[in-house]
Amino acid sequence: MFSSEESWNLSRRYRMLDPYLVRILKIPKWEYHTGEDLYQFRLKVDNRLVRSVLEMDFELDVKVEFFKWARVNGRMFLHDSSSYMALIRCLEEAKFYSEIRTTIQDVLNNSYLSFSRAELSELMKILGRGKMVSEALSVLYQERELGCKFNSSTYNSVILMLVQHGLHEKVLEIYADMCKEVDCFPDTVTYSALISTYAKLGRYMSAIKMFDEMKDKKGLKPTEKIYTTLLGIYSKVGKVKNSLNLFEEMKQEGCSPTVYTYTELINGLVNAGWVGEAYGLYKDMLRDGFTPDAVLLINLMGMFPTNIFNKMRIKGGTPSVVPYNDVTLFESKGPVSEVSSWFDKMVLVKQIEWRELCCFSRKWMKKVSQPHKRSWKSDKI
Repeated sequence: MFSSEESWNLSRRYRMLDPYLVRILKIPKWEYHTGEDLYQFRLKVDNRLVRSVLEMDFELDVKVEFFKWARVNGRMFLHDSSSYMALIRCLEEAKFYSEIRTTIQDVLNNSYLSFSRAELSELMKILGRGKMVSEALSVLYQERELGCKFNSSTYNSVILMLVQHGLHEKVLEIYADMCKEVDCFPDTVTYSALISTYAKLGRYMSAIKMFDEMKDKKGLKPTEKIYTTLLGIYSKVGKVKNSLNLFEEMKQEGCSPTVYTYTELINGLVNAGWVGEAYGLYKDMLRDGFTPDAVLLINLMGMFPTNIFNKMRIKGGTPSVVPYNDVTLFESKGPVSEVSSWFDKMVLVKQIEWRELCCFSRKWMKKVSQPHKRSWKSDKI
């Protein structure tokens, strides 16, 4: 009867709706007689029907009222968690978060209902998108008190939500709860979030320890994001050699560097004064087809101002006042004519302030003392 396993699964979850039923529900708003029309239709109300109606392109008001009607008029019928989840998805699409809160509480107050692990994981993501962090944690704790066992996916959804909202200490608390669960083990997503959390808390040794622990686990490989986070940590603590070794390890493991990976490593080399290595890595970055961002270019400007500045313009970037300042300070050591050429470029793009010009070089003072002759106006000092 069914052509594939997928169609069989769909047939178990949804029902084909009668065209007359669709005609009844295809209305802008639920009317007082709509329920009577449905009752006369003598529907066999079950959760497949409810899910099918909620998935259809009806008005939200009609869907919500049909959900209520089915609960009252269905013979020997009770909504299950799948029907509630279908309703919650509709409410999220309309951004009705207060109604989502009420719907979830209905499920929690019903002793005959509970969310499955997959539904609970999805629910955490929905609440996270709605910035309902306290509600998500409340659901998690209430379900745990009812004896519900969570899997890694559920915990990951909660941890990622907490990371997104900057609740880093709470991340560690949830991770501790996760470790207490039987047959619930951290995966790559978990380790990535934990390493990022430790890095943001300034607990660098804990982040490195977590990275080493992950590598010791079979089947788990660090992602580009994890490597980039570790490179940023090594750069901040000044362990340049560790950064370079980790970068080589990353490539050997078949993990391709991203523009953020290059940025973290180059910034670390620049701060440590490894000029040659930083510039060589910068050229490798361009060769691999990556476009550096403004922050990286500004950091490099102090070492190779003129070359980088020209490449920045060729790449289509519009230099801000900071790279212009760096270039001018560098060029002020050379002939006045060369410094003057950079000044002219700054005037053309109108991205320089009068007070900053006064700090560049004594060679410029005569030139900048008459800004009114040019097409830009200085700020008042």
